[in-house]
Amino acid sequence: MSRSRPGATRRASRATSAAERVGSPRALSAAVFAAVCVVTSALGHALMSGDLLPWWALGAAFTGTASAGWWLTRQERGPVTVVGVTTAAQGLLHVLFDLAHEVATDRPAPRRPYRPRVRATP
Repeated sequence: MSRSRPGATRRASRATSAAERVGSPRALSAAVFAAVCVVTSALGHALMSGDLLPWWALGAAFTGTASAGWWLTRQERGPVTVVGVTTAAQGLLHVLFDLAHEVATDRPAPRRPYRPRVRATP
């Protein structure tokens, strides 16, 4: 005969009440999604461009990504949707940060130099 621990059910209810005290778990997951997306994209952009991003670009990126995360957390999504949305968010953040860099510095973001391919003559 298996005995269940009396504290096991209380711990589960404590976890639920802790999530309720924090606020909506939906808001928390949207904020975490936005923070991870924006921080990784901004860090990659700053490291590759060698320049810092303007503060307003980070705020706009976080607001937009958190809004999308809030909308997407209405129901549980599958792994394909999560990976697809994360990839799309990273792409859009890259475009936003490139535009913000151009607006803030009045010069285009650094690009790799163009090197034409040389064909061997037959």
